[in-house]
Amino acid sequence: MIKKAHSDNLQKSFVIFLFYFLLFVYPLMSFLWRRTYPLFTVETAVLFLVILFFCILLTVILTNLRSTVATVLSALLIIISFMVQFNFLLEGVVLCAAISWVLAWRLKANFHLYGLPILAALILGALFDSFEYDSGSRPIAEIENVDSELTPVIHILLDAFSGIDGLPPYPASEVMKDELHTFFDNYGFQVFSRAYSRHWRTEDSLCSAMNFINEHSYECAMKVSNRRAHILKSNALFESLEKVGYRINVYQTGHLNFCQSNPDKLDRCWTYTHPYVGSIRQVHDLQLRLGNLAGVLLRQSTLLADMFQSRNWFVDMGVTNHDPRVFSNLQRDILNEPNGRYFFAHVLLPHGPFAYLLDCSLNYETDRMIRTPYAVDEPIRDDLVYEARTGMYFEQMECSLLSLRKIFDNMKRSGLFERSIIVVHGDHGSLIGKYLATHRNLKKLTPTDYRSNFSTLFAVKFPFGKFQVDDRVLSLDVLLEAFSIAVQDYATGQKAAPSGLQILTDDHAKLDKYVFLTGTLPLYRVDINIFDSSETNVGENVPNSLQSR
Repeated sequence: MIKKAHSDNLQKSFVIFLFYFLLFVYPLMSFLWRRTYPLFTVETAVLFLVILFFCILLTVILTNLRSTVATVLSALLIIISFMVQFNFLLEGVVLCAAISWVLAWRLKANFHLYGLPILAALILGALFDSFEYDSGSRPIAEIENVDSELTPVIHILLDAFSGIDGLPPYPASEVMKDELHTFFDNYGFQVFSRAYSRHWRTEDSLCSAMNFINEHSYECAMKVSNRRAHILKSNALFESLEKVGYRINVYQTGHLNFCQSNPDKLDRCWTYTHPYVGSIRQVHDLQLRLGNLAGVLLRQSTLLADMFQSRNWFVDMGVTNHDPRVFSNLQRDILNEPNGRYFFAHVLLPHGPFAYLLDCSLNYETDRMIRTPYAVDEPIRDDLVYEARTGMYFEQMECSLLSLRKIFDNMKRSGLFERSIIVVHGDHGSLIGKYLATHRNLKKLTPTDYRSNFSTLFAVKFPFGKFQVDDRVLSLDVLLEAFSIAVQDYATGQKAAPSGLQILTDDHAKLDKYVFLTGTLPLYRVDINIFDSSETNVGENVPNSLQSR
């Protein structure tokens, strides 16, 4: 009898251990598979060992606890695991806690045993879900109604790429300006050196610009999913190109979904996640690799990320967001099937953190605080910090130009470049400054802060275009609407290839110069020319009547 009781206890302990080992291995393996990070590395082995020893300790504790306490603890552990895996909102956490507690209470000794096949099925499902594929892509043979007479349109969004005249007043900025002019001169682009976004957040900026909306509209607002992913409900630019026969190919981040707004003529929707954990493998220090990998894993949960942020635990903030595969996939598809297609790529470069060097190699040896463009609510730092951040930001700008150069040169060799329409632009500024453009910072914002938040790149090339610089102060919504009209006119044969983008509008309000600050609903509107440095203490003189309606 004693041997049987001992055997039963061992079996019970093993089931409890296996249950919690699978419970905590599940989000880790799903994370590694989904991010295509190798399972067999030193840092992953350490994480598995930590889970192993934690579960052994947990098994010892649970087998010696009263059943009521063990039930509560079990529910809590399930919540933590599922928070990381599914990014539950607060109500999801409460529901998960209630279900877990009820099941643990009702099933009692059989709870862990019955949970094993469920966890095994979840892990198997995570494996199948992680198989790489182009969601929404269609084999070329299945694509119908491709107008091979339509010249290719390539639209590259470089996230957080500052405008040429919006660069900060540092000596290095003059060198960067010269390099930008040289680059776009070599490829025959028309550059709008004083382009700007009316919004400093990506989702607001692109929703406004790609729908040609100059005021902040609630109808334009993003649909929020999982508190992080945003879906563009409508996309006037995509629609205008669909009407003239273009097939759409999208290369997007997991944060901002463009594929669901215009699905009828969607050929490809390639989505990549960020931060780009593949870059962590290039870190030499094991402790740093381990900390960054665990940090990105835990910050999959918005609730945990908010907790880290509120305690100033800037975990994983130094891990780069840019995934270089977006450029290689874009180039591959442009060269393979260009005619009749519109290619839209959202690239998280030069968006921080600033880990890429000018040759696109990675450097994680720099100070993490310097490597980030800003940390929310961080204290005001010495000007040398902002200058150092800007220097690292310029290296990522250089990496952007190098990546574009490779695509453009390959297009030239294939005879595609001259006859293609290409637009390259940003969505907001560098965000390197003392203050973000929020309403509570209204009285602190200077023209330099406004430029760091809102100034952005805009460059366009039509077939056989020539280099020119336009220094008019124009917003993204105006520029993209003019671009849309020019492409439609050229594609339908109404006009020959334009020498440059013409800004023609009967709505003079669209040319008014203003931006929106976050932190209020409706957003707070500030009438300002962000390129006029003579405007000082702008926020102090803005009356409430200028709020958007």
